Amino acid sequence: MKKKHIEKDGQKSLLSKFKTIESLPITRTLILICLQKKPNSSGYSLIKSIRSLTNDLVKLKSGTLYPELRKLEKEGLVISVLTEDKRKTRLYQITEEGKKKLEELINLIELRISNILQPIINAYRK
Repeated sequence: MKKKHIEKDGQKSLLSKFKTIESLPITRTLILICLQKKPNSSGYSLIKSIRSLTNDLVKLKSGTLYPELRKLEKEGLVISVLTEDKRKTRLYQITEEGKKKLEELINLIELRISNILQPIINAYRK
C-alpha cells in the first residue's frame, strides 16, 4: 500500500513522520502543555495538573513521569532548577525549543483527528 502524504502549506504533513497511530507521544504532550500553562512546576504538581487536564483519565505514576522529564531535559525541551529550601524541590520549565515541539505535537494530534480518527468514526456511523 502506498503511503499517502498530506500537504499543508506546501510541506509534507507531520503524519508522514509516524507510521502508526500508537506512536503519538501523549505523555510528552501532556507534560509540555502543563509546563506551558504552569511554569516552575514540581513533578508532583505535574501529576496533579495532568490528572486535572484529563478529568482524572490519565493518572501518571512517578515511574513514568520522571524518566520522561529526564528525556525532555536531555533533548532541551525542558529545564529544571533545584530549589534551595529545606525540601530541595526540582522545578521544571518548558524551553523555547519545547514550545516549538509542543506546537508540532498539537498539529500532529489535530491531523490525526481529522485524517484518521474522524474518518473511522464517520465510516462507523454510515
